[in-house]
Amino acid sequence: ALSSHQWDDDYLTSLSSSSSPVTAASTPQFRATSGAAPLPAQFSLSQYISYAQQTRDEAPLYLFDRTFATLAPTLHDDYSPHLPPHFQNTHLHPTTNNTHHDLFHLLGKSARPD
Repeated sequence: ALSSHQWDDDYLTSLSSSSSPVTAASTPQFRATSGAAPLPAQFSLSQYISYAQQTRDEAPLYLFDRTFATLAPTLHDDYSPHLPPHFQNTHLHPTTNNTHHDLFHLLGKSARPD
């Protein structure tokens, strides 16, 4: 898959910048959590990469954001052509409203990890 060859720290950091000035308000913020975190945190990709390179936590935060396709369409485009057919057209695609492939819905809203 393209994503497995392309998604390195430099590439992901470049997605947080552009040719025009980027402000904190316009930089996408992704949800990060862990089993030990009482509340989720918000990171830009470049902030998360910096955190991941420096942390030595026993239970580090990981990115878990079901809206990543909307927040980072480039990542979605890198990843989605390589999905097996039974995973395509799910809630990960920013233009569909089809959530029946979202298995977390079986847990109910209060038990969703996202």
